[in-house]
Amino acid sequence: MKDFEKRLFDTLVNQYNFYIKGIENEHLKWVAKLKIDNGELAVGVVDKTYKDLEIAVEEGFFIRVIYGSYDGEPLKQGDIYFSPEEKRVVAAWNNETPFIQMIDSIYKKTSRDSEDKNSTITFGLIAINVIVFLISAYFSKSITNIDYSVLYIMGAKFNYAILNYGEYWRLITSGFLHGGIVHIAVNMYSLYYAGNQVSRIYGNKKYLLMYLLSAVGASTLSMVNSQSLSVGASGAIFGLLGAIAAFAFKERSRIGKGYLTNLISIIATNLVIGFMLPNIDNLGHLGGLIVGVLLGFALYKNQTRK
Repeated sequence: MKDFEKRLFDTLVNQYNFYIKGIENEHLKWVAKLKIDNGELAVGVVDKTYKDLEIAVEEGFFIRVIYGSYDGEPLKQGDIYFSPEEKRVVAAWNNETPFIQMIDSIYKKTSRDSEDKNSTITFGLIAINVIVFLISAYFSKSITNIDYSVLYIMGAKFNYAILNYGEYWRLITSGFLHGGIVHIAVNMYSLYYAGNQVSRIYGNKKYLLMYLLSAVGASTLSMVNSQSLSVGASGAIFGLLGAIAAFAFKERSRIGKGYLTNLISIIATNLVIGFMLPNIDNLGHLGGLIVGVLLGFALYKNQTRK
C-alpha cells in the first residue's frame, strides 16, 4: 500500500509541483488523502492545509486530484469544487462522475443518486425538445428539413406575429423547435454538457429559470437581427454557458483562471463560427449569452471561508 501511495504522490508532485514548492510560496497547496470503499485511493492538492479530505469538506475546497486502484491500473486525474454550504460537489472537470463519487462517499451518498438528481431538469428539457421535434417531423414528413409552415404553427419566432398579434409566447416556444435532425442533435449534446454543470452550480430551480429566460433573451435580440422565422435551443444553451462563465469568474481565485479562459475561448469560437456560417442567428446566441451571464452573477453567491 505504501508503494502505491508513493506512486500517487510522486505523480502528483511531478504534475503539480507549481502548487507545492514550499511554505513560503503563496501558491502552496497541501497534499491530502482519501481512501474509497471500492479499493481506490486519491491524493490531491487542496487550497488549505488539511489532514485529510474528510476535514476539508467541512469548509469547502477546490482540489486537483490524482487517483487509482491498487491493481496497477493507469492513474487518473481531475478537478473538483466542493461547496461548504451545500455539502456537495457543485463543479467537476475531467472524469467528473468518479470524483463526485469520492467526495459524496463521505456523506454516504452514491454517484448514481447525485448524478440522477442533477440531471433531472436536463433530461426533462431534452425530452421536451425531442418530443416537439418528433411532432414537427411527423407533420413535415421529414427529419432532415422541417417545413417552415409547421414551425410557424408550432411557435417559431416570427417578428410580424409577435409585434402585430401579440404572440409573445413565441419568444419561449421557438427555443424548443429545431429545423432538422442535425440541428437538434448538436443542441441536445451541448445541453447535456452545459445543463448538468449549471444544475450542480446553481441548483435545478435556478437552472430552469436561466434556461427559459435565456431563451427569451435570445429570441428578443434575434428580433433586432432577423425578420424571418427563427428556431433552436442554442440561445438558451449559450445562456447556460454564460452562467458557468459567471461562476468561473466569481470563483477564479479558487479554481484558477485557466478554466475561465478555456470557457471564454469556446464561447468566442462558437460565436465567430456563427458569424461566418449562413443561416445562423448569431444575435440570438449573443442575446442568450448576455442573459445567462447577468443571471449567473445575480444568482450565484460566492462561498465564504470560515
